[in-house]
Amino acid sequence: MTTLLLAKILGPIVAVEALGLLLNKDFYEKIYSDFEKNNGLTYIAGIFTLLCGLLMVLSHNVWTLDTAGLITFLAWAFLLKGVAVILFPRQLLKLSKSIRKCGNCLVTTGVITLILGGLLIWVGYF
Repeated sequence: MTTLLLAKILGPIVAVEALGLLLNKDFYEKIYSDFEKNNGLTYIAGIFTLLCGLLMVLSHNVWTLDTAGLITFLAWAFLLKGVAVILFPRQLLKLSKSIRKCGNCLVTTGVITLILGGLLIWVGYF
């Protein structure tokens, strides 16, 4: 039950975010640039990401080789990213800047994320 619920929640969020990135690359690059300039925004994003990850890990920590395992992996990724943003904000912002300078890294990330979101939508709703 929790796996399907989380797939139904995460799938559309991930897919819409990916489509937004692919359709508005310049806008998202500006958002990432804004994070570099706003320490408070970076901190709040870290706390929010940590909170979401922690809630998902506490409610769904199922390590299997199926959708449940994928959602658990994503939950831990959220949790660890939130911890990293809070503990190592400068290093992560520097890494983010390097990735943005890469030619098609944002587009590649968007495509991979869209596929992941589509998979979660498929599992959750069909």
